[in-house]
Amino acid sequence: MLHYIKPVVTFLYVLTCISLIAIVLLQHYRSDFGATGGTSQSYFGGSGSKDFLYTATKFLIGAFFVLAFLQTAITHQSFTKAREAEQSIFQQIQKQRATEPSK
Repeated sequence: MLHYIKPVVTFLYVLTCISLIAIVLLQHYRSDFGATGGTSQSYFGGSGSKDFLYTATKFLIGAFFVLAFLQTAITHQSFTKAREAEQSIFQQIQKQRATEPSK
């Protein structure tokens, strides 16, 4: 089941990263030397842009950390299953070698 979830989580993670970068670049800085030159006010209205961008940034940061944690957990579980399968194979090989007559 993890092989279906991991691509979805990875896609959402990349989408969140791109959105977070875009939201941060849209923010209006005090010195008016932001990447967009303060055009975020024209997109969202005069004072509403600060509230929207602030809320969106908080939400995206939260999503970023949750998705990063999920990716770590999924990857750890995948490696654990792979390690268990590898150990099982090595144990089978050792049993076969132990039961074979020595030459």
